[in-house]
Amino acid sequence: MRSALRALTGKQAVTSLLAGIVAVAGSYAAAGFTEEFTFTPVSAVVVHYTPGVIINTTLDVFGDLGQYINMAFTLTVTVALFTVLIGIALEIGRRFNGRGVAAFGAVWLAAFLLTRAPLLSLGAAVPAAAVVAMTYRPWQGREPADSTGRWPDEDRREILGTGLGVVGFAGASYVAGSYRTPEPDTTQLVEEDTQTEADQLVAEAEGKAFDLPGSPDLLSDVENFYNVDIATVAPRIDAESWELTVDGEVDQELSIDYQQLQGMESETQYSTLRCVGEDLNGAKMDNAVWTGVPATEVVEQAGAATEWVRMHADDGFHNTIPMEVFEQSLIVYGMNGFELPRDHGHPVRVIVPGHWGEVNVKWLTRIEFTDEDVEGYWEERGWEGTGEVSAVAKLWTTEQTRDGVLLGGQAYDGHDGVSAVEVSLDGGETWNDAELTERLSTGDGWRQWRYEADVEPGEYDVVVRAIDDNGEVQEREPSDAFPDGATGWVSDTVTVAEA
Repeated sequence: MRSALRALTGKQAVTSLLAGIVAVAGSYAAAGFTEEFTFTPVSAVVVHYTPGVIINTTLDVFGDLGQYINMAFTLTVTVALFTVLIGIALEIGRRFNGRGVAAFGAVWLAAFLLTRAPLLSLGAAVPAAAVVAMTYRPWQGREPADSTGRWPDEDRREILGTGLGVVGFAGASYVAGSYRTPEPDTTQLVEEDTQTEADQLVAEAEGKAFDLPGSPDLLSDVENFYNVDIATVAPRIDAESWELTVDGEVDQELSIDYQQLQGMESETQYSTLRCVGEDLNGAKMDNAVWTGVPATEVVEQAGAATEWVRMHADDGFHNTIPMEVFEQSLIVYGMNGFELPRDHGHPVRVIVPGHWGEVNVKWLTRIEFTDEDVEGYWEERGWEGTGEVSAVAKLWTTEQTRDGVLLGGQAYDGHDGVSAVEVSLDGGETWNDAELTERLSTGDGWRQWRYEADVEPGEYDVVVRAIDDNGEVQEREPSDAFPDGATGWVSDTVTVAEA
């Protein structure tokens, strides 16, 4: 036990750790948050092989923090990988007094195999070799004093200085990598008629929206639109080289490039996405204007007549939906009047109106027509969010006014639409009709609601519920998000203070 502890705290082990840290930091400085950052391929492996029970438990316990916990874990794994490789390299290099060279070679080779970016891999290799050189100082001709590899007392100040240098380098790398990370694209759509239609829908939503503090408008800003992906780093795909493969049980296999897709008959419409994993009153629900090609165009060109359609993404994500649902979908390349941003699926994604967010596959690369209902990525991990979204009325605005309180939020019920929102101030004993925004002209976009209550100071048990176009009240009983989406009436205790 003592010998193992001495080995873990010995000079070679500590040097390997410091060099592993700067290798990952240097990779980020060179590549930014892209596929060429060594963290990215490691993240893909972690996501693929992490058991569903661990993923679901993390999401359940930590909620939105789960994504950051996953990133921290993956970062630790990446540093550990390089630390072990450098440790082996140092042991090999010790035999010919070439530790720095061995560390450089091991780190560069590992980074290249992970990212296939030879020049950017130098960003990991060079600082790692520099740390080894600063620690062992081969130009001074000193070797460890004993067989454990621990450094003599006179070297402790030097290793401390190297450690402080590692901290400074990591900070500088974070700044440099942030500049290297690509900014979101804001390229307008190519076709003039398509651009005009999208701009008209954007303007329509802006004109019909309520001004509700703490609540998004009828149209969500792209920067604030929620993001849930299995990819920690969004794929960066060149639209000019992108191709969509259409195969499976078809009469004619297709290969459609970006220009060909944009040249097809397009549609522009509103559609709301709600994440199956969000809390009942969470903020993972947003609305946008989407521009794309009706999926029926692809179905007809391919001559497909199967029961199921399996969609594949560049990041390894996949999902299967019934053919009749796919035929209601759009193969999308525009969002809010601009080309689809990278974080939201550039160059092409699928929008499936009225269905949970997980079936709206981003970074689409392949459409496979099949007669087999293949489980999707999240279904393999126990989720069942492939059906129509559950109705919900969100309570996001609780603003005290001179005469009481302003309540408001968003209501959504997919294909069935929302005809009314009712508000109770006494825990559901009595109900009041809220004011709704006018319906949006196309698609299945949400509606905003607001209710100004003239009340005395005190505490109020506020409950809200939506009623669909068929006159049905949304499900009352609350349920957790797992496995098929949160349901229930949203409630909150609202305090009105003395004016």
